[in-house]
Amino acid sequence: MTRQNYSYHLDRIASAHKFGACVARFSAEELKDHQLFSLLDHQCRFTLAAVSPTGERVAVVSESQDRHQLDRILEMTIAAGATWGNCFDTILPALYRARGSVEVARLTFDDEFAPDDWSFDLYRPWNDGRPDIVFMQIGGTAGPVVRVNTYAEGVALCV
Repeated sequence: MTRQNYSYHLDRIASAHKFGACVARFSAEELKDHQLFSLLDHQCRFTLAAVSPTGERVAVVSESQDRHQLDRILEMTIAAGATWGNCFDTILPALYRARGSVEVARLTFDDEFAPDDWSFDLYRPWNDGRPDIVFMQIGGTAGPVVRVNTYAEGVALCV
């Protein structure tokens, strides 16, 4: 899949998903150094993920109802060198923990950096619409979770 197609499908799937604001979107140019992964299920529905040059697993999204697609694409990212990622503290940390990731840091949600399509009402069940950003290492050993003050500090604890 080309970077342009990947970016198109990433935006299309995330925009159509009720909780799509949790998915980081990237332009084709921003993806130029990323490894891109895509799977199609039997109904031609995509599951996507990418790995950055720093080993960050990003842009994980699926329109497939087949939960095995998610497992497969996460395994593909690990085989390609993914070592860390981050997500909002919704259902996502539990999903990643069940697949071998461990939490290393948390960053308090900052309204200034909320995604453009963020709905505080929709995300109200998670810290009144302001879920922490959770930094996770893939396959790491659980230890104390550090509260960080900046996104860069969370990244530094993962790479």
